[in-house]
Amino acid sequence: MTLDLALARKAKRTGLTGHELGRKLGVSHGEANTLADVGRKLARIDGYALTAGEILVMKIIAAATREGLSNGATKSPESRCVSTKAGKSRGWCAATVGKRLFVSRHNRVTGRAERGLGFVELAGNGYVWLTPAGWAVIHAMESGR
Repeated sequence: MTLDLALARKAKRTGLTGHELGRKLGVSHGEANTLADVGRKLARIDGYALTAGEILVMKIIAAATREGLSNGATKSPESRCVSTKAGKSRGWCAATVGKRLFVSRHNRVTGRAERGLGFVELAGNGYVWLTPAGWAVIHAMESGR
């Protein structure tokens, strides 16, 4: 059985289930529930896609790291330098990394540790560097896969 993914996304957006969703989509209630479940899973998968800003910050960090290594520098690039190269304000890199790209951090409000996607490490002193997972993403983007 093949499912119409556009219909599954529509089923998820409606927020209905069972007979009501089936009537709205013109399918049986069992098929409607399956479509809604597939729609929820697709929305979760789509939520992991990197934004243009996240891709840009990772590419600039990789380029700055490679440039520094070719000049003999062993330190990581600074967050403000990455922001400047992107043509953004000083805190843009740290803010972008702090949304989802970070490895882990402590949330002072909830008192719990939070885990990000784990692609970029952001130090408290302003330095940023790619983790092994971040380098894997960069290599995959550069190879065109």
